Amino acid sequence: MAVQTWAYTNSAGVRHLGPVAQDFKAAFGLGSSDKHIATVDADGVALAAIQGLNQKVDSENATLRAANVELKRELSEIKQLLLKLSDKKD
Repeated sequence: MAVQTWAYTNSAGVRHLGPVAQDFKAAFGLGSSDKHIATVDADGVALAAIQGLNQKVDSENATLRAANVELKRELSEIKQLLLKLSDKKD
């Protein structure tokens, strides 16, 4: 959803930042009108987005941690092989 600056028609000199109500209504189907965004709806959407992002971060973090464990194991094996090769040269 686009985030942009905008002004109410009755206070054109005051700029706001966020989605326009029509886009918000079309995207989420919340509220009673496409002329305004109720703070409870905006807060709920923000909380849901934060939770979704947290799930994504947790999932990616778990994947990276598993890959890190595997890389550490492989590095340990390589070090052991290098030590064996070094011992054979002496």
